[in-house]
Amino acid sequence: MKKFLFLLLLVLISSFGNALTGFTLGIWTLNHTTSTLSYALISFSAIAPQILLSPFIGSFIDRWDRKITIILGQAIAGIGTLMLILLVDNDLLSDWSIILIVLVKSICNGFITQAYYVSTKFLVPKKLARKAKGIEQIGFAIVRILAPILAPIMLAIISLKGLLYIDLLTYFITVFVFLFFNFGESREEIKRVNLFKDSTIVFSYLKSEKGLVRILGYYFITNLPLGMASVMIAPLVLDFSNEITLSIVMSIGGIGLLSGGLFASFYKGIKNPVAAVFNLNIFIGLVLFSCVFLYINSVLLSIVAFVLAFSITIINVLINSFWHVIVPHELDGRVMGYRTIIMGSAILLSYLLGGIIVDFLILPIVKYFDFKHLTNSLPNKTIAIMFLFSLLGILNTLVSIKYRKIKNIEKLDKLYIDSLESI
Repeated sequence: MKKFLFLLLLVLISSFGNALTGFTLGIWTLNHTTSTLSYALISFSAIAPQILLSPFIGSFIDRWDRKITIILGQAIAGIGTLMLILLVDNDLLSDWSIILIVLVKSICNGFITQAYYVSTKFLVPKKLARKAKGIEQIGFAIVRILAPILAPIMLAIISLKGLLYIDLLTYFITVFVFLFFNFGESREEIKRVNLFKDSTIVFSYLKSEKGLVRILGYYFITNLPLGMASVMIAPLVLDFSNEITLSIVMSIGGIGLLSGGLFASFYKGIKNPVAAVFNLNIFIGLVLFSCVFLYINSVLLSIVAFVLAFSITIINVLINSFWHVIVPHELDGRVMGYRTIIMGSAILLSYLLGGIIVDFLILPIVKYFDFKHLTNSLPNKTIAIMFLFSLLGILNTLVSIKYRKIKNIEKLDKLYIDSLESI
């Protein structure tokens, strides 16, 4: 576990620098271009490549030396930050240059993340997988809480260029330390990548364990409502309140992430992770469904944000520890690659669909029937998003109840327990 914690610390250092830069570039884009589209494209560019290319990345990760992969990924991402510094120095920074560099850094982060994930297999015993994944969530939750708080303050004190130098320094530190870090495994040769053959191997493995294909389908379906609910919290708050309220709600959501990681790390009462994921999703669905019957205010939304973040974090820990335990180490990268694109594409789709459903489907209905007299004159968009939350809650609950009854999926917890006992 000591090596795992040290590896996690190194990844968190570079993640913190990257998060500072990402948040600050978003502020710069909104202040200098006033383009919401550019801001959205930067956000999309930061996550889309590492999701869409994940099967390709996973194939490399299973063949390449993971230490070298992380070092190269960090180094190339650092060069991207250096290019941003040069653009700022020469007053050439633009939204499109940011998008292109963020795209490259996103691909690098895809390699770094998957290499890190697979490397933990050699550093963490199966019986400690859930604790390790919980600690991992705690670390990333701290980054997620601190970066939005510190970035505006540091931007005012040391400017964008100063923040970029901090990001560059974090890459330099991690690359230097990784040169002397022993991952506990090695690759003697780099084998040729055959994506078609790898996809056949992955799907053969998934089909060999009954229920795995269906549980991946379940992840995709439930990630749609969870993704939409998460992305709609900000426009919901800003529609009836202001940026200060939004920062409070998001900070409390961050505390929910941290609390969920702590709970998942140290609570040992969850013996059946697959069943627990179903139950947590049913609970989340009921919370979302209840929103339409409640008077929305900042306090209630803070509670909802905390509950969602707390529950989703536990779900992520349970899912990651489940796959950590059951997947053979020689297939880790490839299985994670396909799991990432299935779950991640649902998140990307939810980001696109959330606004479309609210603006072009629910909002016109709300305006036509004039629900304001039933909701103490809340804005129409707020009412529309509340209705969306309720519909998402119904979907999440019904799908979870349906999948929970499938026999092959019920056997997955036994597969998990048997894999633990085979250590």
